[in-house]
Amino acid sequence: MKGKHKIAIMVIIAIAIISVSLYLVSNTPEKKQKKKAASKAFIERGEQLVKNGNQTEALRYFNAAILEDPENWKAYLDRGGIYANRQLTD
Repeated sequence: MKGKHKIAIMVIIAIAIISVSLYLVSNTPEKKQKKKAASKAFIERGEQLVKNGNQTEALRYFNAAILEDPENWKAYLDRGGIYANRQLTD
């Protein structure tokens, strides 16, 4: 029974090491910068759609911006504006 526990622990440790390694590789400064740029582009497109009266489609762009860069406060603000507007008009 002890041998099975050692193998299970070694497998868990190996999975943890691989997960951390993949995370570090996927979050290089260059990739973060690309995600921030993509987020900004989604926001700009969403704002154009809001100006044209297409809030439903704009909401999709703001959500995409948040997925690209969860720290981008502007995407949350714009999305919140749509939700607030819907509350007032419903």
